[in-house]
Amino acid sequence: MQHKIWNKMFIIILGWLMISFILFILLFFTTPLGDLISGHAWIMLIVVYYFLFFMNLFVLSIVHIAVTHSMEIEKKIVITWASSSLLVAVILFLVPGF
Repeated sequence: MQHKIWNKMFIIILGWLMISFILFILLFFTTPLGDLISGHAWIMLIVVYYFLFFMNLFVLSIVHIAVTHSMEIEKKIVITWASSSLLVAVILFLVPGF
């Protein structure tokens, strides 16, 4: 996390996540992706892991910028884990209620 690209990584990952999400939505509506996912549930797990991985990278890049640069990498990872877990919990429990 000492490379200079980590200072701009949140922009890169956010762009990648937005493009991936738009492509996923387009594939879902333009192809029989819904039938494929319902027939093969493991594909949905791969998609979920893909988005969770990049979401964790996005949170890590924000934590890297938000905290001091002298903080140990292990503490940054713990903060990332806690924030990502809280974010997933909020998405799972609060958003479907609307």
